[in-house]
Amino acid sequence: MDSRSFALALLLQVGFSQANLRELLRAWEDPSSVFDSCNCGILSHLGIKQDRADQILLARERFDSERFRCDLESLGVRPVAKWSSLYPLSLAELPTSPTVLFVRGDLSAGSMLAIIGTRTPTDYSGRVLRQWIPTFVDADIVIVSGGAYGVDALAHTITLESGGRTVAVLGTGIDVAYPVSHAPLYRKIVESGGAVISEFPLGAKGTNYSFPIRNATIAGLSDAVFVTEAAARSGSLITARLANDFGRDVFVLPGDVFRDSSVGTNTLARGSEASIATSPDDILHSFGMKYISCAGATSPPELSDPLDRRIVETLRDGQKGLDALTEQLDVELSILSTRLIELEFQNIIIRHPHGAYELR
Repeated sequence: MDSRSFALALLLQVGFSQANLRELLRAWEDPSSVFDSCNCGILSHLGIKQDRADQILLARERFDSERFRCDLESLGVRPVAKWSSLYPLSLAELPTSPTVLFVRGDLSAGSMLAIIGTRTPTDYSGRVLRQWIPTFVDADIVIVSGGAYGVDALAHTITLESGGRTVAVLGTGIDVAYPVSHAPLYRKIVESGGAVISEFPLGAKGTNYSFPIRNATIAGLSDAVFVTEAAARSGSLITARLANDFGRDVFVLPGDVFRDSSVGTNTLARGSEASIATSPDDILHSFGMKYISCAGATSPPELSDPLDRRIVETLRDGQKGLDALTEQLDVELSILSTRLIELEFQNIIIRHPHGAYELR
């Protein structure tokens, strides 16, 4: 067990926050000695107020670090600090990512797709995920989700049934199953080559604050995010918007306008915060991949409209935004927008969440 990673885990366990640890590493290159030498002066320097500093110092006095090490080993958990080669690069690049993670299982590098949504999904999510996840597994994409009820559980379970790897990002301590009934699922994830991770101390219960923090980690860990169903105030919308902030592609299923579980996803699509996915290929495209069905590839439709042909020829040079296309093609915006929508419907081009267009 890496001594510096263990030192950060010790500090987290006695009351430091991840933000405190980030500040600590700006002042101390090696945190290994801080646990023993910590005092009110050091804590004040880190911006920790007196009442909380007193609680941290008292917790440290009572804390058995060797027992903590044994607990981690018995749980099969290792602390992984941000500088470790075991820490996911996509997450490490974000300035506010966790300084240390508790990890059970294999968090090795690979393309990662977050699949998230409501805790009370309709059959629609289940049908789509049962058809699409095997395709993602065949493409060696690791499925990330939050280990909770609903779409999270569907994503993890179907991935396992398809022989794939999945990562559960918890909003609790890594030793706390939430819900309790998912403890066997977490074990199966680890046994099947995936991982269960948490940025919270051992024993930490889920709170109204911990789950949004967990959502940010899901968004940062993943290369793209797919929301199947989400209500208007769903936490999945937080994850999707954070993913946009982090520069990740976000996809949603087009939903029934009469269902509450589609309000959130439809809102993301309407606000250009997400691309609509109608096949696995829409998502695989963001990974630089393409799915060829068992029936074989179909030839693209013949383009009879001269403007359509010019659009396609222009996009052969790479992604272009609407303004750039309007200028290069010297065509009215309203006419161009109509043709772009038609080319999207024909699966010839794709529109990214940030507004750029690209050939499939």
